[in-house]
Amino acid sequence: MDKLLFKRILIGALTALILIYVIYLFLSANFNVIQTENATQMTVTDKIYSEGFIVRNEEYITNDSKGYIAYELGDGGDIEADGIVAKIYNSSADAIARQEIESLEKQINNLTVLTRSYYSESTGLDVVDNQLNNQIISFLGNINKCRFTTAENDLSNLLSSINKRHLITGQVTDFSAKISELEAEKQRIENSSSESIGLIKSPTAGYFVSVNDGFEKSVDYSKITELSVEDYDNIKPIKVPENVIGKIVGNLNWYVVCKIPAKNALNLSFFENEDGVTLEMPFSSTDSIPTKIVKINQKDSESDAIVIFECNYMNSDLADARKESVEIGIQEFSGLRISKQALHDDFVTKYSEDEDGNSKEETKKVQGVYVLHGSEIQFKEVSIIYSGSDYVICNPNPDDGVLFNGETVQLYDKVVTQGDKLYDGKIVN
Repeated sequence: MDKLLFKRILIGALTALILIYVIYLFLSANFNVIQTENATQMTVTDKIYSEGFIVRNEEYITNDSKGYIAYELGDGGDIEADGIVAKIYNSSADAIARQEIESLEKQINNLTVLTRSYYSESTGLDVVDNQLNNQIISFLGNINKCRFTTAENDLSNLLSSINKRHLITGQVTDFSAKISELEAEKQRIENSSSESIGLIKSPTAGYFVSVNDGFEKSVDYSKITELSVEDYDNIKPIKVPENVIGKIVGNLNWYVVCKIPAKNALNLSFFENEDGVTLEMPFSSTDSIPTKIVKINQKDSESDAIVIFECNYMNSDLADARKESVEIGIQEFSGLRISKQALHDDFVTKYSEDEDGNSKEETKKVQGVYVLHGSEIQFKEVSIIYSGSDYVICNPNPDDGVLFNGETVQLYDKVVTQGDKLYDGKIVN
């Protein structure tokens, strides 16, 4: 590129930049260029992030018989004392055959129930399509987060919805042929396999978990509220006996133990023995777990603390969880979302009367936002109840006395986020 061409390009670029700047100054001076956003409703939960160790009342299930085991219920399944946990078979082929038979029985039952419900109730195609969309999203989400037990349930529900759609659209009129086919396959397997030679029963009532991780006996369940920071730091797995084939989790209540820094322990102390605290375990369950803080153990105000949460909600994903990342939700805030860049300090005026009935005027500098009403900008004080990274949540209806003159931002107000020389009463074009 020769020097003359380069010089022309450079001059052209500089000229364009100057022109753009002049246009910006012209618009700013004559048209009062501003940017606004609507004040919208938002709810957030103040959270503390930690790692939780789960403590349950767990009792081993043992088996000293020879043979092959086929479980009769899945993880998280309820069982009564002396209920059948598993059956023992002479060969692995017989055990596998039993599982295949149970799977076929489940498919037969699902198709039978689906056919009956279709003829007894009217379900719109749009409803089924919405169910399909939600189930696909749930299935993919659980697969992505390795929640395979929940994903398996999603898949079963998805198949049921697909079959229901086939009935509604007339692609099939009933499932009698498929049911007959499944029953024939079930009969064939039953004829070629042997019955069980023994039973494994539950020593107590509770819910069943097939996996043992060695932490079942690491913490004394009966002394859970006495757990100290030192005890927590020394929790180690204990070797599981070779004859253990699962465990029963008894008692309705189970516990999540967290080691919390001193500054967070102070915040949590206000919620001890109070309802309303929630736990989330994003890598184990999509559900928010209702809980209660039953004990906070701390040497002094400057030390780390052990916070013990009591829970009684359970599902299959939580059944075998042990060490999990937890999000502790301690307080919920609802109000109007305002960008932090919209906050300013300005003066507001309050009018009142004294004891003699004379008019009184007071002015005070407060924090607030500029709101566009028509072509006029008005300044309104705000009552901030929560501060996020780049936004705040403001209370549209604060208690008497919180605001200096009682006027604040309201839902859908056009809040000014950017503009030059803003002031109360300014007129914009």
